[in-house]
Amino acid sequence: MPPLAELPDRKGKMKPAVSSDKLIGKSVDWFGGQKYKITADKSDWKANPPEVSIKEWVDMMLPAQGKPGGTDDEHKQVVSMDATVLDWVWEGNVAMSEPETKQVWVNYKSPTPGKRFALRFDPITGKLSIPYLRPHMGKRVPFSPEHNPAPFFEPILVQNQAPIRAPMLDGSGVATHVDDALE
Repeated sequence: MPPLAELPDRKGKMKPAVSSDKLIGKSVDWFGGQKYKITADKSDWKANPPEVSIKEWVDMMLPAQGKPGGTDDEHKQVVSMDATVLDWVWEGNVAMSEPETKQVWVNYKSPTPGKRFALRFDPITGKLSIPYLRPHMGKRVPFSPEHNPAPFFEPILVQNQAPIRAPMLDGSGVATHVDDALE
């Protein structure tokens, strides 16, 4: 499908979306003048501008990693109605989508069943490019991080120059969050 045409008074302002690895080394503008530098591996929230690893950056925008219903079976994933996780993965520093469905639906059959695609991001803001899901037949739309109704409004809560809800990987591949500053 061809890209949408830009509005005449905004020609040239929209840049093509990029995969997560293309954000590394770039400074992104999270609107309102707050800039963040995306790094390959380490975060330093006290730097100026704050430095955020690509894995932390992407984790803040996507639902938790996992298989809906805790299974590889696509039918069981659909029946589970599990919207708490999404089967996205990392390939190096590239965040990859859930696999294309292998199921055949009325009027829809994936041209690439089982294939994953690189998730795309706005190169200016670093935000997840929409839409990021391919046809997601029978499944609920996944919850946003923190089950927040407006996930892109402010996923980075900062108090005294330190993040208070930045994701922390616990070593098992499951993201947890620091909430003690919210008390």
